[in-house]
Amino acid sequence: MEAVTDKWGIRIARIEIVEITPPPKILEALALQKQADQEKRAKILQSEGSQQSAINIADGAAKAAIRAAEGEREAAILRAEGNRQAFILEAEGRAQAITSVYQSIRDANPDPSLIAILQLDTLAKFADSSNTKIVVPFESAALLGAAQALRSVLDAVPTT
Repeated sequence: MEAVTDKWGIRIARIEIVEITPPPKILEALALQKQADQEKRAKILQSEGSQQSAINIADGAAKAAIRAAEGEREAAILRAEGNRQAFILEAEGRAQAITSVYQSIRDANPDPSLIAILQLDTLAKFADSSNTKIVVPFESAALLGAAQALRSVLDAVPTT
């Protein structure tokens, strides 16, 4: 302002602005610009929030899937270890049973007639089964011998 008034020899000591009212069209344009800036910032914040939410949901789902897979893996390992232990115990039990039966048979020192009776008893159990087919081994001479031994034992038993 001094540059303009110096030509006329006027010195400005103080300037006081009381009120400047811009035209209504300028006020309306300023209000629209302010509103547009606010809406822009709101949309940016909303999209950033949606993006962060989607990232958090995806991270949570990934971590949940990892933990579920780890849990399934641990469960499969524990099941396998349990099955292994069960098979070991079952095999040990079977081995003890076989050893006990074998030792009992050796201690009893069975004769051929007892073996023939046991063979025929086993054959009778097969005949009682619901299966309609009975397979007789080709090597049936021993079976026939067992039947004859049984007949001789039964013939020796006195009838009452």
